[in-house]
Amino acid sequence: MPATLFFPCLGANTVYEGEYLLGTSIARPLIAKHLVRIAGLTSSDAIAHGATGKGNDQIRMELGAYALNPSIRIIAPWREWDLTSREKLVAYAKAHGIPVQTQADGSSDYSMDANLLHISYEGGQLEDPWHTPDPSVGHGLSPLPMRPTSRKPLIWHSRRGVLCRSTMSACHRLL
Repeated sequence: MPATLFFPCLGANTVYEGEYLLGTSIARPLIAKHLVRIAGLTSSDAIAHGATGKGNDQIRMELGAYALNPSIRIIAPWREWDLTSREKLVAYAKAHGIPVQTQADGSSDYSMDANLLHISYEGGQLEDPWHTPDPSVGHGLSPLPMRPTSRKPLIWHSRRGVLCRSTMSACHRLL
C-alpha cells in the first residue's frame, strides 16, 4: 500500500502551503479504508476515530469512510462524548487503563501523530512559533550531541516520476 499511496505524494513533493509534508493528511484515507475493511470483516456497523472536532482530520476520515461505505456509523468521541479537551481525554484514558504519555503533573501539552511517513506534533507550547519547544518534542530523535558524526544520505531513485528504490535497505520493503 505505501507504494501506491505515499510514494506518489512524495514523488510530487506534496507540501501544505509550501511549509510541511502532508504526512498526516495523506494517512487519513488509508486509515479510513482499513477501518471500513475491518468493520466489514467483523460485521460491525460502526467505526470510531479520535480526530478532534476542530480540524480537517475528522473530515478526511469520515468522508473517506462514507465514500467506501455510505451506511457506516461513525463514533467520534471528541464530538459525541464529554471529551472536549486534551485534559478530559487524558483523564478518561487514565481512568480506563489506556496508556498516554503525559507530563509529571498528568497533563499533556501537545499531541503526537506518528505514521509510516512522518511524526507531527500539535498543541500547547507548539502553538507559539517564538517558543522553543521542550526537548520531549522530537520523540524518536537523538539529541544533537548523541547523533553520529558520519552520515549516510537517504537517496530516493525514481523512474518516470515513480519512486522505485532508495539507498536505505529498510525502505526497499516498502517499494
